[in-house]
Amino acid sequence: MTKLENIIKGAEQHCRRKGTRLTLKRQLILRCLLLRKKPTSAYGIKTYLKENYGEEMPATSIYRILSFLQENLLVHKLQAHNKFIACAHIVCKHDHGTPQFLICQKCETVKEIDSNSALIEELQRDIRRSKFQLISPQLEMLCICNDCQTETATKSI
Repeated sequence: MTKLENIIKGAEQHCRRKGTRLTLKRQLILRCLLLRKKPTSAYGIKTYLKENYGEEMPATSIYRILSFLQENLLVHKLQAHNKFIACAHIVCKHDHGTPQFLICQKCETVKEIDSNSALIEELQRDIRRSKFQLISPQLEMLCICNDCQTETATKSI
């Protein structure tokens, strides 16, 4: 079994435990995000499905499926970019906590990392003290990945 097949199987089991189903169309969109490995918009998914699978799917259906996948913690929406990425922890057994994403500003590579719960609690206290209400604790940090740093350093030599 390939890594991709293992993740899809884990996603199916996760859905079954929650009393839902990972239908073939849901699998197809999840597979697309897993293969692309970069944040992808609903219209990017639509294009990918047509080019790689010959599958014509309306954008409204894609958004509905993405919503289902989000609700079941299989994908994340990167709010700053209005794009989606597969969860890096689909087959993990540990508590996923608050998602934190490091997003390379140059190549759009995204790394999902575990956030420090004490840091999140401190941020929540600061937000309450500022008389705001936190809507989503998800953190998205714009960065430059190591590959792009190396590439930039090499070009400047």
